[in-house]
Amino acid sequence: MTASRRKYTPSIIDQIRLAGSRVGLDLAGLFEESEDGELGLGGFVPSFTKTQTNKSRGNVLTYRPQARATSTTEFSLTPEAKPTTTGYTSVDLPGGDIVDPATSITTTKPQYPDLTSLAQQYGQSSLFGGQDYLKAKEQGYSDEEILGYLRQNPSMLADVNKQGQFKGLYEQIARGEVDTSKAVTRDYARQMADFTPTEEGQQVFKEAYKYTAPEISTTFGESGKYFGGEDLTAARQSGYSDADIKSFLEKNLDLVRGPNVPGGESEIGQLLKDLQTIAPQPVSTPSGGGGGGSSAPTSSKGTQIGFSATGSTAGSQDYFGGADIRQALSQGATIEDIQKATKAYSEQGKTRGGMAPGGAFYEQIMRGDLSFAQ
Repeated sequence: MTASRRKYTPSIIDQIRLAGSRVGLDLAGLFEESEDGELGLGGFVPSFTKTQTNKSRGNVLTYRPQARATSTTEFSLTPEAKPTTTGYTSVDLPGGDIVDPATSITTTKPQYPDLTSLAQQYGQSSLFGGQDYLKAKEQGYSDEEILGYLRQNPSMLADVNKQGQFKGLYEQIARGEVDTSKAVTRDYARQMADFTPTEEGQQVFKEAYKYTAPEISTTFGESGKYFGGEDLTAARQSGYSDADIKSFLEKNLDLVRGPNVPGGESEIGQLLKDLQTIAPQPVSTPSGGGGGGSSAPTSSKGTQIGFSATGSTAGSQDYFGGADIRQALSQGATIEDIQKATKAYSEQGKTRGGMAPGGAFYEQIMRGDLSFAQ
């Protein structure tokens, strides 16, 4: 009697090892744990599935060979599940996506849903402006988030505020130099729509508030062109010292008038009192000027141009400025007359600040732009 031979059947692990050796991989090693308890292929879990399909003909009697059952073996790698623990918080990803570390589920949140709503509530129009910027900052939006919104919604900006407009809101935000002193509420805009400007009040009175700006602002009070008491209050609230304010006004004396001129009775006038000259000096007739022997330049119509002619207290008593230009224009002086007078007074040292050569107002006058004196 011969002993029957038992057929050797390799174990599952041996089968995996054999299969891996055919392609040069240690597949069995994937099922081994390291000392720290992690599987061989860090972050992935291998799985081995074997299915069998029975192809017999059931209870049908036949002499034909029966189909043999077939088996299918599947091997796969799946990401290792992270243990869920309490204390996880969702993480914001660029582009508005949110991922939950506990479940690895990613969702997409709406892009800046509140900014359009802000524009519809606070600013002077439904477009995004300075007042809306202030409200967005109050709600925690960063400048980069606001710029991202404006890039996605360029139609929410007025033409003067769009990307590429140097003084526009978009470029101000990009430079980090937003002039929030010019922010206008919707209520203020409605009042301005019904307002009739006068010589003393060119706008609805704008109350002082803390602002940021590249320089001290004149937008408060009853005039946006001149520096007054409300502008002084707003500048102080915004962190400017009296020395800063004085230095600014010394370079821009055409921004003060009436009791605010150096030595005037107001707080601003007293702040600037040491800028007063001791006594007015006579003005000689400039070369090429008309008037033959008069003490000030004259216009083409023969009227004098300058502080010695106006006797006005709206500007400086000793320096040629905006009040003198307005007076001359009201008497029929031309742009050419104003340009000649400005040059003449500048040569005699009778202009300062923005009216001196190189100053903003001087350059405007030389270009024929007298809008600041209108």
